[in-house]
Amino acid sequence: MVAIGDPAPKAILWKTAPSGTEKQFDLGKSYETGVTVLYFFPAAFTGVCTESNCQLRDDFEEFETLNAKLFGVSVDLPFSQAKFMELNNLNYPLLSDFNKELITAFDIVDNDFVGFKGVAKRSLFAIKDGKIIFKWVADSPGNFPPFEELKAKLKEL
Repeated sequence: MVAIGDPAPKAILWKTAPSGTEKQFDLGKSYETGVTVLYFFPAAFTGVCTESNCQLRDDFEEFETLNAKLFGVSVDLPFSQAKFMELNNLNYPLLSDFNKELITAFDIVDNDFVGFKGVAKRSLFAIKDGKIIFKWVADSPGNFPPFEELKAKLKEL
């Protein structure tokens, strides 16, 4: 599993923008400026995933003032993510890791999410200058991410 100080894994993913458009996206290029925040969640349209993504929606401007680019990441298809974004008025992009390259590289594959295999463990990473500076991985998919702890870390930068 990646640790604080390690280089952040890179991948080419599908990015779904708040406008509903999907296109390929080179995540590694995002690491080149500012801070990149990756919020991995198991599946769109589930309870804690919806609640936590809506919390990020509500905190989006605060992350922007901290010079952080925010991305949600799941193994859902971009089309499903687009509907999830629309129904929840999400104002930040979601990245589709449908091929499970990124969750494998971060070593956060959950093979027992209510009987489903190969989804992301709920986790939160911040990357600056290509290196991991914050890491949290849930012990249970029902755990809510420590967004306030992450914001405090970003305020220190």
